[in-house]
Amino acid sequence: MNTRTLISRVSFLFVLSVFVLAGCQPKKEEPVKEQPKTEQVAPKPDTTQAKPAEPVAPALSLKGKWSGKLAGYGFVMNITEETTGAFTGKVTNQTARPTTKQVSGKFDATTKKFTMSDTSGGAEEGNYEGTISEDGKSISGTFTLKSGGNPMKFSVKLK
Repeated sequence: MNTRTLISRVSFLFVLSVFVLAGCQPKKEEPVKEQPKTEQVAPKPDTTQAKPAEPVAPALSLKGKWSGKLAGYGFVMNITEETTGAFTGKVTNQTARPTTKQVSGKFDATTKKFTMSDTSGGAEEGNYEGTISEDGKSISGTFTLKSGGNPMKFSVKLK
């Protein structure tokens, strides 16, 4: 091998070594930045959640047998059918000449107002207006004949 080739190869190896060694130098590592510490805060209670429902009063129902007085005489009211705010049934006036009549009516569970009418016809046909007690177990008011006359007081209690 001639000297020139040898010098070229040695030079080449030297340059190659310099590049290799220069690339193998340890890199300076940058220090890891610490995250700023944050306080752990307990989550605030969710105020948008629904509050527990308060107990709901049972729906007002007039269905059943009621008894009391109408103008001082025995009076029985039997409500046999009921839908929301409306009802049908029978009433019996226990006078010297007892009569039983078909009735239908309406009531408002909020205002406790009560209205009822005879549906059988006849001279003793009339209208009832009254108020339902807060506990829904009694009704009191007046009865007025459709043919006129003075209103008569009535009151009944659920049996």
